Amino acid sequence: MNMKKQSLASLREKIVDGKLSIGRRDTVYKGQSWGGAGVMVISPDSETLRRYPDEFNDQRLITTHAYEIGHLYNNIKNTSDLEGGWYNHVSKNEFWGDLTRLGIEATRENNNISCPQLLLAVIDAAITTKKKLLLIILS
Repeated sequence: MNMKKQSLASLREKIVDGKLSIGRRDTVYKGQSWGGAGVMVISPDSETLRRYPDEFNDQRLITTHAYEIGHLYNNIKNTSDLEGGWYNHVSKNEFWGDLTRLGIEATRENNNISCPQLLLAVIDAAITTKKKLLLIILS
């Protein structure tokens, strides 16, 4: 069966409507929830911070919402928007780097950022970064 992939816009709509299925988490998440393209999403517990020191510099999103953001990154990775010529082995580092940097900025601006707010900031960054990269390619 050929399943149609969702778009970034439809993923954003699910976040706004509170309908993004993330799965159930019974305990506090500890560890790395996503890593790739030179970026990492990790939890802020001391064990995880020791395991993943500053090797990723400003490309390491440290948040109590690491589990949910990792799930969102996986959803973004599987959207129809990442298909096509603009997303490739060169642009993927800039794409994921922008998402992570903007997620870091959002958490710095608001230490108590809610999970839905951070999910929305990241998906908005994905949409904006895709537009930016498309403009670069077309110019």
